[in-house]
Amino acid sequence: MSLNKVAIAERTSQSQKEYDAIQLLKMGGDVFNLKVTDSNLIYTDKNCLLSGSATERGRHREYCHDVHYTISRHNLQASIGKSLPIIGDPTATLVGDISIELASGLSEYPFEIRKKFETYLHGIKEKDNAEFPVRKSIAVETLVHALQILSL
Repeated sequence: MSLNKVAIAERTSQSQKEYDAIQLLKMGGDVFNLKVTDSNLIYTDKNCLLSGSATERGRHREYCHDVHYTISRHNLQASIGKSLPIIGDPTATLVGDISIELASGLSEYPFEIRKKFETYLHGIKEKDNAEFPVRKSIAVETLVHALQILSL
């Protein structure tokens, strides 16, 4: 048996199509710690907020915090979110059973920022959708197709 066939045989319950989709997500997803299990898509994204109001020009401070996503592959739906870099970073929109958790250390931020992060988290939980950031070097449509392959 060739080395390539051995590597494929060692993958538990993954088809070649799923394996290729996972590799594409690892290359094209602008996320950290991407892991795909038999039932979930798990990744970490950095969410950033600005402090202060628009009238305090030049006094804004950016606060970034890790957000952990666990998304069930069962009935996972993926579609094109933002695809034009002019209006922000490109994303795929994921809809399904989504669990979101802020990384530890939130208590170190000012009260205003903690509240903004909590509001952000609550909004995502209410909508049951999340954005999957896409690297600018890859077409959003390509990653959406890879995510659709992973839906159970």
